Amino acid sequence: MRKFINTRLQDFINESKSVNKAAILFTDIKGSSELWSIDEDKMLETLSKLDKMIQQYVKTNNGMVVKTIGDSFMCSYEMKDGLYDAIKTAVSIQKSLIESPISLGSENIKLRIGICYGEVYITETNIQNTKLKDYLGNCVNSSSRLESKVSDINGLAFAFLTDINNEKQILKYLEDNDINIEVIEYDNKCDKNKERKRSARLLTDLQINSCKDPDELKGIKPLRVYKCNMKQ
Repeated sequence: MRKFINTRLQDFINESKSVNKAAILFTDIKGSSELWSIDEDKMLETLSKLDKMIQQYVKTNNGMVVKTIGDSFMCSYEMKDGLYDAIKTAVSIQKSLIESPISLGSENIKLRIGICYGEVYITETNIQNTKLKDYLGNCVNSSSRLESKVSDINGLAFAFLTDINNEKQILKYLEDNDINIEVIEYDNKCDKNKERKRSARLLTDLQINSCKDPDELKGIKPLRVYKCNMKQ
C-alpha cells in the first residue's frame, strides 16, 4: 500500500498543468441503471454501437474523448471554434438517435448532453507509462451540471463563460437545424422583463425567457444557459 501511495505521489509530482480555453461536453444515458438490469450482455452490445457513433461525431468535429465514466462520455474541444464544434457534435448525436434509434429490447437509448465553454485547467499525468490528459475547473463542473440539471432528454444545454466571436454562426446553425432555444438566467438578481444591455454572454437576437435560482445547479456560479430541443 505504501508503495502504491509513493508511486501515485510521484505521478502528481510529474504532472504538468496549463490553462487554455475549451468546450467540455458531457453525455449521459436516460435510465441506464434500468437498461443494465434488462440484459447486461445486450447492454454491452448496445453501448458498443453508441460508443462508435459518438466517437465518430466527436472526431469529425475536432473533438477528443477525454474519458468514459461508466456509460457516460466526457469530451473536449480546444480548437478556436470549440463551442461551435461541441454543439455540432451534440446536435448530430441527438439527430442520429432520433432518426436511427439504438435500441435495447423495446427501449431506445436516449441521451442528455451538457456543454460549457471557457477557461479550463489542463493536466497531463503519467500513470503506468501512459500520459493521460484531463480537464478541471468551473467550466468542467458547469458542463456536467448542464447535462444533469438542465438538458432535456434528446436535447442539449450549453453556456459560455468567456467571450466568443462566432455567436451568429452558432445561432444560424441552430436555426438551420430547427432547434428550439430557451434562454435561462440562473441568477437571483435576474429580471427578464428589464431591458438588458448587450452582453458577450447573450447570443445575438435572443432574449432571456426565464430566471431561476442558481442553487438549482448545485454549487455552480450564476450562469446564462441556452436550453436546446429538436422541433418535433
